[in-house]
Amino acid sequence: MGSFQFSKEIEPSPMIGGHPGGVIAYPEAVVKLSNELMENWSKWG
Repeated sequence: MGSFQFSKEIEPSPMIGGHPGGVIAYPEAVVKLSNELMENWSKWG
């Protein structure tokens, strides 16, 4: 059980005026519920 930070690089947008790319980072957690380990899944994963 514990927590950590997940990060993912994103590519720059190929469109004119699109985002420049960079890194998305967010916390993750692993917890124990009813003798099962559960990981906090994110929409970025």
